[in-house]
Amino acid sequence: MDPAWLQEARQGVTIHAVGQGEERRVYCLAPLYAAMDHTPFLYAFFKVRIINGQTEKRQLRLLFLYGSALGVFITSGLLLIIFHRQLFLPIYATAQALRRLEAGELGTRVEGPLKNDQLGALQRGLNTMAQSLEETVTRLQEEIVQRRQVEDALRRSNETLEQRVLARTQELEDLNSQLTQEVAIRQGTEAALRESNCQLQGVLDNSPTAIFLVDVHHRVHLCNARFSELYGLPASPSPEDLPDPRLESLFPPEVAAAIRKTHDAVQASGTPRTVEETIPRGDGFATLMTTAFPMRNERGRIWAVCSIATDITDRKRLEAETVRAGQLASIGELAAGVAHEINNPINGIINYAQLLLDDAADPARPMLASIIRQAERVAGIVRSLLAYSRVDEEAFAPVNLAELIEDSLSLTRYRLERSGVLVDVELSPGLPVVRGRPRELQQVLLNLLSNALHALTERQRRTPGAELRCTVRATLREDRRVALQVEDTGTGIPAELLPKVTLPFFTTKPKEQGTGLGLSISRAIVEAHGGEFSLHNVEDGPGVLAQAILPVWP
Repeated sequence: MDPAWLQEARQGVTIHAVGQGEERRVYCLAPLYAAMDHTPFLYAFFKVRIINGQTEKRQLRLLFLYGSALGVFITSGLLLIIFHRQLFLPIYATAQALRRLEAGELGTRVEGPLKNDQLGALQRGLNTMAQSLEETVTRLQEEIVQRRQVEDALRRSNETLEQRVLARTQELEDLNSQLTQEVAIRQGTEAALRESNCQLQGVLDNSPTAIFLVDVHHRVHLCNARFSELYGLPASPSPEDLPDPRLESLFPPEVAAAIRKTHDAVQASGTPRTVEETIPRGDGFATLMTTAFPMRNERGRIWAVCSIATDITDRKRLEAETVRAGQLASIGELAAGVAHEINNPINGIINYAQLLLDDAADPARPMLASIIRQAERVAGIVRSLLAYSRVDEEAFAPVNLAELIEDSLSLTRYRLERSGVLVDVELSPGLPVVRGRPRELQQVLLNLLSNALHALTERQRRTPGAELRCTVRATLREDRRVALQVEDTGTGIPAELLPKVTLPFFTTKPKEQGTGLGLSISRAIVEAHGGEFSLHNVEDGPGVLAQAILPVWP
């Protein structure tokens, strides 16, 4: 067979005759094509011997028919086999794999080589899906196992926890019961403590002395109502009510410094101390007698100082007045004796000087006149001493202050008007009469007017053109007493001299103009009438306000 025949047979069935006569042969090639790409992969080969021409033709036709039929049969069979192998077997294998997967055999895969067609893609996808499904199921199974283990652990833990909770609940119930009992006991104790504190505070607040407790850091821990009154704090404060319990925040610097000084001394010595302190109060000062003693804790350390302060201002004033009364009594006795001893010689000096003045020549007259003036001044001092020391036996009577003021002004009006002083009189309507001795009350008013005139004259000297005004007023007070006041617009009195101006022989006037007995006598007269005498500077301007408070006639 010629190899070239195979190339020709690729296009279809070919017949080739070879030889002549009896040796003539006929060859038939029939290609078998592949189903996918229509390429011949097998050839059917027939060889026929030709005897004669007719026979040869007949045989050729038969040979062609048989060859064609055989080629068709073989081709169909091969095609069927190929189709079965190429299509049905992969589909069957795929179906088998799906059934096994459906049965739960997740390790099933489509075996064999997979083609690059749609079925191969489907098989690869199925294998991938099976692989993913197997991995997912494996992972889920592992997670299920782990979760079961976790659930078992949680169950065991819950059981243990429940047991612990039950045990702890029982413990808590026991503790709550104990706490309830303790709270009830503590509430009862606190109630008893509050009641005790209230009782203690009540006792402290009703004490006439100021009681306060200050710790080593100078903070107030305890105080009573009297403490608040003496030191000017809000009424009955408790340490909790104080915005800042430190001494420096509660008191002026000088008061805080005085308290700290006493407390520091007690802390340093560890022993009680009693001191006399002076603190500001209103427009004046208060004198306190303070006893401070240390407070110790259970270890014996000083943690605070307790102070008990008593207001002795009135006692000190009474003591001073007692001393003053004794001094005045002594001065009165001395004055009476001196006055009687001096009075007669002075009268003789005045009389003889007057006789000499009547007959004296001109050069001697000024000296004699000066002798008479100075002797009369001495006589005036003697009369004042006698008036100061004399016990007046005049009976008390109703005194009309309006008439008393009018009579007194008539005696001094000329001097006041000559000095340019404007005089105002202010009387309350329906002013009642007062209980007193008219001559002595007039002496008081004349002394006050004389002092006012001196102060106004001094101001005119210092400040030319200043308004000079003197106001005399009598008003009825709410306590049914009458206040007799003399107010001037003069120079005023220095604050440090105010406590001294009513002392005997103390004067701010030049020595030739005053004896220092006028205000002292006036105060003694007013107090002898059961009244009060005071002297202070005017708040809103220059000047002095002198006041005598007198009882109303019954």
